[in-house]
Amino acid sequence: MDEETYAALEQHRDDTQEWTAEIVALTEQSIGFDSVDASGGYRGVDTPGVSSHYASYRYEVLGNFVTAAPDPKSSLAVALKEFDPVIDGSTLRIRYRNMIAEITTYDVNAETVRFTVFSPDVDIDQKDIHNWDGYTNDEPVDLE
Repeated sequence: MDEETYAALEQHRDDTQEWTAEIVALTEQSIGFDSVDASGGYRGVDTPGVSSHYASYRYEVLGNFVTAAPDPKSSLAVALKEFDPVIDGSTLRIRYRNMIAEITTYDVNAETVRFTVFSPDVDIDQKDIHNWDGYTNDEPVDLE
């Protein structure tokens, strides 16, 4: 894998983890939570129009937190207003630079809230994937 692609993948991982920690900190300040856990890893994604010679990957952080706050999605929309929140059904979407986060509740007073934060896609030449020594999947993410 060329150095430029490798550096982009590593930077996407670092940026995604950093933004996730910021989202979690803002969540704790605004609605509080009893527990939170998250893991991250690179995921393959289908990218229409990209040659089969390439594979697209992005870094994703998946997690959950448990809160006693009533209507956590609406409260988070206010707390995360700097990221232009959009509520679509059970999902709150926010954007920062080239990343997207989705925060999902399954009913208005849901105790468990799921979040996904992901970086943009990076196209990798298939012949170089075996040289990708930084590939991770389901690694714990430090949210401090």
